[in-house]
Amino acid sequence: MTSIQNLNKLFILFTFLFVLNKSLAQSLPSCKDLHSSVLYQYPKNSGRQYIISQNEGFEKDVDVISGDSSIYENKWLSDCVLSQKCQTSTEKIIRDNWKFVKKHNFISEIIGITDSCFLINVYLDKLSDKPLETDTMWFNQKLNVSNNPVFKKVTKKELAIKSDSKDTSKYAIVNIYRPFKIPLSLASYTVYGDSTPMFVMKNNSGYIYKVYSEGIHTFQSKLYNNIASTVLEVKFGKTYYIKSSINWGITSKLYNFRLDMQQIENVLGASEFEKVKER
Repeated sequence: MTSIQNLNKLFILFTFLFVLNKSLAQSLPSCKDLHSSVLYQYPKNSGRQYIISQNEGFEKDVDVISGDSSIYENKWLSDCVLSQKCQTSTEKIIRDNWKFVKKHNFISEIIGITDSCFLINVYLDKLSDKPLETDTMWFNQKLNVSNNPVFKKVTKKELAIKSDSKDTSKYAIVNIYRPFKIPLSLASYTVYGDSTPMFVMKNNSGYIYKVYSEGIHTFQSKLYNNIASTVLEVKFGKTYYIKSSINWGITSKLYNFRLDMQQIENVLGASEFEKVKER
């Protein structure tokens, strides 16, 4: 085969790849195309399913399983950045934290688009270098949705009812609490398990979770750019206590508070947990 024939084949190959790449790029939606769309969301560690209908001005999220819904007012800050304020909701977790939800805007930044979904970073009030979470929005509904949460909220009553069962080899118990303190008592912040939002932490509150995965798990509290975290090496059949707090203090970001989170040994943790209000 001559060098000219080789060059011709290479030219044909490069032309084909160029046309293919251009065609694929043109077939993907732009950020602007997503402003009015129907999307599907499957939050991590939850088993929940949402149908999301949105246009330039509003978004409606419907929980497929419970039928609960939330309506948000949309304000596009740019083609790829959306600011949202919740207007109404029948979801319990939102209603229970309504003062916090109404006080803040949720900012979503589209960071990548494929032919089946797009990725977003979610922030509180403004863009920063530390998103609250990264999530996936799907263009088509999934036929099979896995319902295998790593973290499941439970109550003392539920644990007492099942205390005679032998399923403790399948999970661990993590108790997360915030003792009562007058300073900054009105401040609330989000607590995460492995980067997934778990709940909004209030003053004098305690939460109990079953953890269905052994190994290393990271728990964090976040308020604006201030973050505190602790790491647990979880083993089934064990119980753990995590103490979370917010204290006065000037940080490098010039906030007047500092978050703290640490594992507490079980005897002290159990004693302190008994003094807070279980949520």
